[in-house]
Amino acid sequence: MKKILIKRPAGESEELEIEPGTVASEILSHLNLQGYRLRRPGSDDAEDYFAGDENVYSQVEDGDALKATTEMPVGV
Repeated sequence: MKKILIKRPAGESEELEIEPGTVASEILSHLNLQGYRLRRPGSDDAEDYFAGDENVYSQVEDGDALKATTEMPVGV
């Protein structure tokens, strides 16, 4: 198990413990964040997000912080 921190747009944060095989959509659903995406830890690229079915557990370290952001329409 790994502990990660999810940062919400309003500045709130929540620590979660995830198991092997945990995907991004499971984390967002658990936090009631439908319509949000998780940015990869340490990325400055605004388009560097986990896909909904992407395994987060295998790509994060214990203690990493991921930012949850709303999906922005292209061209706005």
